[in-house]
Amino acid sequence: MKNRTLCLSPWRIKPGMILAKPATRQDGAVLLAAGTELTADQLEHLRQRGCEALCVGMPENRGAEEIRREVDQVEVRVRHLFRGPGSAARMDLAAAVVAYRRQGAE
Repeated sequence: MKNRTLCLSPWRIKPGMILAKPATRQDGAVLLAAGTELTADQLEHLRQRGCEALCVGMPENRGAEEIRREVDQVEVRVRHLFRGPGSAARMDLAAAVVAYRRQGAE
């Protein structure tokens, strides 16, 4: 079965989930390696250390149509946030946000 990587608040992660990417401090130091199965104690420690997001692997159970709808919704939301006239830099930022959000939805 295919896995999907989700980046979530440590408050939404449950013990037993597996880190898809290392848990790091703000300075980049690794706190837990990718592949670690998270325990309740580890999650509490990461919360206390101020970790804002953790990337975990989840089984992919969405169909192709559902994925396509989610990607479309991502683009609509970002276009709404960046609506109206703007500079070239603003449009570049909008494109980067769409690409990032698309990656999370696919």
